[in-house]
Amino acid sequence: MNMSIEVGRKYRIFYSKDNPNNRKIHIRAFVDKECIVYRFWLKRKHMWEYGVDSIYYFESLIRCNVIFKDGFSKRKTLKKGE
Repeated sequence: MNMSIEVGRKYRIFYSKDNPNNRKIHIRAFVDKECIVYRFWLKRKHMWEYGVDSIYYFESLIRCNVIFKDGFSKRKTLKKGE
């Protein structure tokens, strides 16, 4: 599976049914081409939690077929000239 992580896109991390680590993440930024900043919604606290993980963590998720594209974030990205 050849998938790349893109800024502004949502991904679903699904390990197994009823696993508490399953979540939908929103990719926010790349830092120094080695880390990825993402956020996910905490239902019980009603707030976003941000995380920073190594790009190698996401590569291992891709290799294990645990991460799936889930659409784009609602945030509008400006096009050149707007």
